[in-house]
Amino acid sequence: MAICAKCNRVVAAGAKACHLCGTPLPIGTAKKKDLLKPKMSIEEALQKTSADIVRPSLPIKKIFLLSTLAVLVAVFIFVVKSAMVVFDGSGEEYRQKVFYDHIFGLMWAKAKTDPMLYQDAERYCEELKIGKIDDWRIPTITETRSLIMGCASTNTKGKCAVHDACFYPDCQTEQCKGCEMGKGTGDENLYWQPRIWEHTSGWSKGFFWSSTEKKEVTGEGGAKKEYWTVSFVTGAVEGKESEIWGHVRCVSGPVPAKDRLKQYFMFMK
Repeated sequence: MAICAKCNRVVAAGAKACHLCGTPLPIGTAKKKDLLKPKMSIEEALQKTSADIVRPSLPIKKIFLLSTLAVLVAVFIFVVKSAMVVFDGSGEEYRQKVFYDHIFGLMWAKAKTDPMLYQDAERYCEELKIGKIDDWRIPTITETRSLIMGCASTNTKGKCAVHDACFYPDCQTEQCKGCEMGKGTGDENLYWQPRIWEHTSGWSKGFFWSSTEKKEVTGEGGAKKEYWTVSFVTGAVEGKESEIWGHVRCVSGPVPAKDRLKQYFMFMK
């Protein structure tokens, strides 16, 4: 191997002149110290390249802190907006007139009603408005059974087969007869949750309508509509003709999961 004496470049062996500057032979012999040395080995170059590829543009800690801050800001805004329900005066009205069942996400109107036909009960709930809540309706039989307490055979986990998906006469099993009269653990020894009703003594001895129709019911003069009902005197579940007078407990919901925090502020004491 030779090196050009003029431009100090390495020239291929056997060359007649430097291919860069044209200086003729003899050119000279290259020394080891004159040869170009690489700045790093192949292994070091590969490691550097890999590190440059995987290195994030922002430090991980900084990204984590920014994400946490964004989440906290979003939660703060949501909590403040939810708390406004309490401070605008409607929260107190809700707590006085509505019972919120956080397990099923249902809101129940506490106001007592006089006995009425099913059609009138349906109209009453549709026209009811408490605060900003105006989507009241007659509850289904499963929702109505969720209010039963102290009667294991007819509460939502009981063996009574009547529910929203089983509404035919055959669904009315022996267990639907309920429990012994006057042995309930609720107010007035009734089979319902305590402190959720606005009523006077002796008021709720009748049955309560549900919106679940009892199918395939016929009577003299043609088919007559019946709806499943609940009596909190015994916890019984049975069908009643729509032209019989009964009570109604209007319900709203269920509340979407994203609004559960708002409901907490609404009904907090």
